[in-house]
Amino acid sequence: MAEKGERCIKRHQMYMQRNHKFDTAEFTCICRRCIEKHKDEVQIATDLKGELREIATMSDKNQVAMCIDSEAINAESINTELVSDSIYEEGLELAMSVDSDPDMFSSQTTVASNWSKDERSQKDTFNWAMEMMSHGQYLPLKSQASLNLEDLQYSTKMYYIRQARLAFEIVCESIAPSQGVELMTQVYQSMKFREIFQTELLTFIEGLTIYKIDAARKYASTHGPGQYVTPPKITHLRLSNQKIHHFIEFISAPCYLQVVGFGSRHLKLSSGLAVKVPKVIKTMIASRLITAYNNYCKDNSILPPCRATQYKIIKACAASQLKSLHGIDNYISDGMESIDTLKKVVSNLGTKGLQTSKVSDLIQSLDTLKLHLKNEFRSRLSPESDCSQHCMHFALSEKGCEHTHNNICQPCDRMYQIRDEIQNVITSNFPNIQIQEKAELEHDILVSTEKIWAWRDHSIRTVNQDSCKRDILQNLHSHEVLIIADWAMKYIPQTFRETQSEWFGKQGISWHMICALVCRPQAEGDENDDDKNFDIYSMVHIVEEQKQGWHIVSQIFSSAFKMLKSINPHLQHAYIRSDNAGCYHALPLMGYLWKFRNELSLDVKQYDCSEAQSGKDLCDSRTGTCRLHMLNYINEGNDITNGKQMKEALESHGGIKNTYISVVNVSCETQPLLCGPIKNFQVTQFNNFKFDDEGMRVYKAYGIGGELVKATDMTRISNKLTLFDSNLTFGDSKIPETKPATIKTLRNNANFPCFDPNCILEFKKEDQLLRHLSVGKHVFDDEKLDSIIDTSKRLWSAKCQDVRLNQPLISSVGLEQLQDQTKTNINEQHGYALKKKKKAVRFSPKVKDYLTVLFNAGEESGKKPSPYTVSNQMRNEIDSQGNRVFSPSEWLSHQQIRNFFGNLCIKKQKVEKSKNPSVEVVKIENNQEDDEDLQNVLSHLIANEQNNVLSEIVTGLTD
Repeated sequence: MAEKGERCIKRHQMYMQRNHKFDTAEFTCICRRCIEKHKDEVQIATDLKGELREIATMSDKNQVAMCIDSEAINAESINTELVSDSIYEEGLELAMSVDSDPDMFSSQTTVASNWSKDERSQKDTFNWAMEMMSHGQYLPLKSQASLNLEDLQYSTKMYYIRQARLAFEIVCESIAPSQGVELMTQVYQSMKFREIFQTELLTFIEGLTIYKIDAARKYASTHGPGQYVTPPKITHLRLSNQKIHHFIEFISAPCYLQVVGFGSRHLKLSSGLAVKVPKVIKTMIASRLITAYNNYCKDNSILPPCRATQYKIIKACAASQLKSLHGIDNYISDGMESIDTLKKVVSNLGTKGLQTSKVSDLIQSLDTLKLHLKNEFRSRLSPESDCSQHCMHFALSEKGCEHTHNNICQPCDRMYQIRDEIQNVITSNFPNIQIQEKAELEHDILVSTEKIWAWRDHSIRTVNQDSCKRDILQNLHSHEVLIIADWAMKYIPQTFRETQSEWFGKQGISWHMICALVCRPQAEGDENDDDKNFDIYSMVHIVEEQKQGWHIVSQIFSSAFKMLKSINPHLQHAYIRSDNAGCYHALPLMGYLWKFRNELSLDVKQYDCSEAQSGKDLCDSRTGTCRLHMLNYINEGNDITNGKQMKEALESHGGIKNTYISVVNVSCETQPLLCGPIKNFQVTQFNNFKFDDEGMRVYKAYGIGGELVKATDMTRISNKLTLFDSNLTFGDSKIPETKPATIKTLRNNANFPCFDPNCILEFKKEDQLLRHLSVGKHVFDDEKLDSIIDTSKRLWSAKCQDVRLNQPLISSVGLEQLQDQTKTNINEQHGYALKKKKKAVRFSPKVKDYLTVLFNAGEESGKKPSPYTVSNQMRNEIDSQGNRVFSPSEWLSHQQIRNFFGNLCIKKQKVEKSKNPSVEVVKIENNQEDDEDLQNVLSHLIANEQNNVLSEIVTGLTD
């Protein structure tokens, strides 16, 4: 039997030599004929393989079976090279020896298996095992990883991953047939939770043992996981409070931050606490602010936070962004510009040697004055105040007031001191300053202080005139109506598809807006007059090709009265309010309303003019609604090019709620005139008019003083006025559709705070409070738990409170002490806030010649000078000897220069028209190449016409 075992080993060696392509010269002893002769005997060896496998299975000896299987395969692969006649007999004897002496065969297989261990590589063993378990379905492993997996190429690494996954699936399927996938999943979970996180859990939780972990997992797998406990929110404060405070200190510098002075907002912390912060305005966007801070830190060797953190802090520090505005109040704009001019003067003195502390004190005083006039001054005004600066009766009365003034407003008092202080600084600290430079500084100081005082007077008149509207609404009855009238900005025609040639040279459409406030009748038993409900009716009158004069305004009022009477027949009296434009603030209009007060549909009791650039908020709001309605109409594919289409647009889709539209057709261009003026009476000096049988009572300020224009004078001047003008026709108004009204319920602002004094929670409803008390989850304000954002909000609130100056505005000063004060320069007399007549200033011949030369040069070259450039040029113009051409008294503002250029342009047009009377401007309807030039000429003429109107208004005010 030993010989048979050795023979089997020799066959395997010869098989390995063949597969490794050893030199076959030594095997040339076997001829082709012998190979053909013993082909049939190879089949016998194949059959022997199957028989030996069955024998090995029956004997339950796996190693014997593998050895016999290997020998059979070797015998087959050798083919006919080493085939002998005794193969069949030896295989049969070997099979018989397994039954007869299994121990002997076991010793022989041990020899073979020991040889296999020595000769096979790890890869061959793996491939052989996988081939046996997968029944030949597993693709053999081509190579083994000789480098680290991280250093392998992606394709090679993925190849090993696929081979390992496939081998793992085969092993699991062999262990649990038909359940390999489930077994593989559970093995993965056990590896993930049991082997990885057990040791980590032991380190995280003190007192935890492996037994407790296994018990908890057993309970979770049996009964399901327990209730999830919300972990406390842990905030990692990476930045120190010093760094956050440093950043907030930088962004809250006066050059980057401006305090509004009124109003506030609330910043909500993560704990629920609301922090109150004054409203402020940023003068720079966030990205530029962060760049400036980073540059500052770089220059000072400071490590700043990252840009993302800086953005988060700026976002948390709520502030409005400074934006450009249009159409602001002229008085306010001039006053704020004057304060900035004074600050520049002070800064200029600082560059010349003035002490830094003195410069900062003066600039701080100017900022305080600006903040006071902009926000707090109006709220301090009252009809009768013990402070002379806040007493409107003293400021607007020509006779003064009867009560005494015992208090002083420090910021208002500072207004009088600031000019003297700056002038004293120039005189005492700079005695050797040049005369020209000193004159320039004194001129800037004088003009700036006058504009600041004009801003103050304008604020007093505005508050007083607005109180008129408030008093009327408080005392308005159900049979009375308050009418607010205003000309809206001309509507520029628009088309759905507009060409470039159509866009130039448009002529606007005039439309007049009237808003009527009617008090609803109160229910029976309701005696509370404080809460009144008003119905608002709007009437739009569209006027084409007609100037906005007093005559057409009077006819619009007459038509509006009829319409209101038809809507509310119980109306009897009317109060009218408008701005002080020339078409309203005109004596002929007042004469018309007084003469026909009993013949009109409504009896006009009072007419009030608001202060300039105020008092028209309701009309502006309704005008914006109408514009939006027309824009939506155009976007639907329609055009608005005339008054008729404009009416159709406003009445489309049911129209606008309580808004009536009418088109006014005018067939005349002249308006009636009065029969002479009234002696020593200028209507522009008065703002309030009351009509009665005795005549017309006029007031320069509402509720203060008053004069009577007798009925004889009113009858005389209004003798030629007629009630209706046949040249004006008003189209019918379509009744707007009734739209469903939204019912707004009053919100209950009462809050229910928690009973715990340290808890910061508040609730809107009582049941919410009870639910909170039953649970007991109180929220406390703990600064130690603040995040970066919460810390930033707290510091920002504190900083904004510091920026807003908390100085006392009014200090109680006795009369004796007031008289003894040397620093107080209150020289204002009673009536100082009334409108003053503007002095007519004539330009010197030198100034006229200079401006005329500039205008003619611009006309010839086509480069027309800008009024702003000319105004600055006049201040710096010098002659050949280096002396200034114009003195400070001859300097002009850009408005004066613009009006002068407009007058020169009108004179030039008149001269050209007189030379060529046959030249007329004809509108070319066909689209030709010169359409654009023609439209530019028309636009230029329209601009000149507007300048002419402006100059007429200015001339009327100065007369």
